[in-house]
Amino acid sequence: MVTIVVQVAGVILFLVGTVSLRRWLKRNPTPRVAEWASRISHLLFHLCLFWPFLAGSVYQGFEQFDGIVGVRPLPIPHVRDVVGAIMLTVGIGLAIFSFKALGFHGKGAPSFILVKQIVADGLYKRTRNPLALGWYLFCVGLSLLAGSMYLTLYAVLALVAAHLFYLKQFEELELEIRFCEAYRSYKQTVPFLFPRPNAIRSDTWAAHEPPRP
Repeated sequence: MVTIVVQVAGVILFLVGTVSLRRWLKRNPTPRVAEWASRISHLLFHLCLFWPFLAGSVYQGFEQFDGIVGVRPLPIPHVRDVVGAIMLTVGIGLAIFSFKALGFHGKGAPSFILVKQIVADGLYKRTRNPLALGWYLFCVGLSLLAGSMYLTLYAVLALVAAHLFYLKQFEELELEIRFCEAYRSYKQTVPFLFPRPNAIRSDTWAAHEPPRP
């Protein structure tokens, strides 16, 4: 039960932190503040969403959650296992290729080593958030493989929903402040989450962040 409380509290804290960081950026819309706010947001993500889900689930035992909250496990085990395995595999693949693109083209990393320029190569020329999409597929896929109704609902209704709120309310604002017109142009051309099949040119947005005041 403690694990569930930690998971739910983590989501609430993450949402509160997202709103607070957005207000900070609105009051101080400078690249330096955006960088610090971004690093804090990544810390919140790991502390409030990532580790409570992964480490908490392993510690508690995937199969025990449904019994604690009093719900039945997911039905049709063979179907859920196949769908879960596919989602988990695709999610890990998206994460790997996103890491590669951020490091090679953006000279940064997904969390605390921020990219130095807009990344619009590889997966990022088809969707602005391939790493987030991979994270969502990973969480839901793992929950399906576990056969847990609670974990699946928690992943979809809490983790995914909270992170989508973060992307729209904070990260887009932070990137606009850091990269200005380069990001706004990229945002208008590339879809938010679900990839589009046709490739686009990437050199249009290869602009370095503006000088710091």
